[in-house]
Amino acid sequence: MISLADAFLLYTHSSGKYHLFIVFAVINLKALMVNITTYKDGCDSSCIVNKGDH
Repeated sequence: MISLADAFLLYTHSSGKYHLFIVFAVINLKALMVNITTYKDGCDSSCIVNKGDH
């Protein structure tokens, strides 16, 4: 089960590399995640991942 502050190392096809995502909210069985890797570069690339997609 996904919970707050869980961290996932996910491959992003657009960049061709792995990024670190942190769960900042869980709403209606969906985890809202923020890409910490690009956020450090000043770009907040948030995404929505359905439960079980990790």
